[in-house]
Amino acid sequence: MLFKFVEDPAQNLALNMINTASRSIAQGIEATLLKYKWEQAGFDDESLSVALAELLADDLLEIHHAGDTPMLRFSAQAYESFVRANVYGALEQAAQLPDRPHEPSARPLTEHELRLAVLEIYRELSLGQQGLIPSSTLARFWREAERRAEDLRLAVDILLRDRFLEIVRREFDPQFRLTAAGAAYLAGPSAPAALIDRLGPADKGVSRCDRLSDRSLTRHLITLVDAPETDYPYALLAQRWQDSGLHGDWLVLGCDLLLKRGYLVLESETPLRLRLTPRGQDFREHAGKRLRRLGTRLAVRESADALRKLRARS
Repeated sequence: MLFKFVEDPAQNLALNMINTASRSIAQGIEATLLKYKWEQAGFDDESLSVALAELLADDLLEIHHAGDTPMLRFSAQAYESFVRANVYGALEQAAQLPDRPHEPSARPLTEHELRLAVLEIYRELSLGQQGLIPSSTLARFWREAERRAEDLRLAVDILLRDRFLEIVRREFDPQFRLTAAGAAYLAGPSAPAALIDRLGPADKGVSRCDRLSDRSLTRHLITLVDAPETDYPYALLAQRWQDSGLHGDWLVLGCDLLLKRGYLVLESETPLRLRLTPRGQDFREHAGKRLRRLGTRLAVRESADALRKLRARS
């Protein structure tokens, strides 16, 4: 339920988010948490910036700092006005939300969505490689984005398996550190929708199954594009990947990594085709050297065996 604090839908939604997620009346909410909550609800950054600027100009909000953390809270004027309206029954329910570019999905989340939902918290907190976040902070951001606790556990398992996060301290309030691989993934360009649409709901069993390292994953994938060919349909890559005994989600991740590194580009969306860049062709030649190829094949076999044993137990 949203209260109607003000007429403007975006300003009103921001006030409602601050009202429900504030640590206390005096402390308010972290500006980074409000931004994350706003984005995860499907709204764009610009609409939040405009709404907050208006609320600050109208003296309905104020900014203060808890240490180095900027916080937003109701001004004394706003708090008095809203409380009085609530006491006298004049605080209505809001019926309108601001426009948003996309609606949050109600379906089960994919590995890609879970991975990004956690990594975006590191981005909002301006944490790069070696950045630490306590589990309690992750849980608070996740909860305020109205996501399920079990999805956070699944997302963390996926990121630990991917070696994008690592546990630094396990007792009391565990801390998760962003690795070099995680920071590089977060800094890269977004994956194209035509690729991400190939994913189904995240597989809980596979979230803890050892997969290929990023190096072996990308080496194996790029050698599936036989020389001298540089333009491949995704369907053919998927068939060859399946023949390797590896999980389909890892193929999407491998393509994503190669796209981020500039080794692949999207040639067409329908049907989905990927093309090797000149850098990608150099990497394919590098990955195809005899000793590297043997090492990659061994890693593929070990990962496929682990996945096969996992499926046999389930």
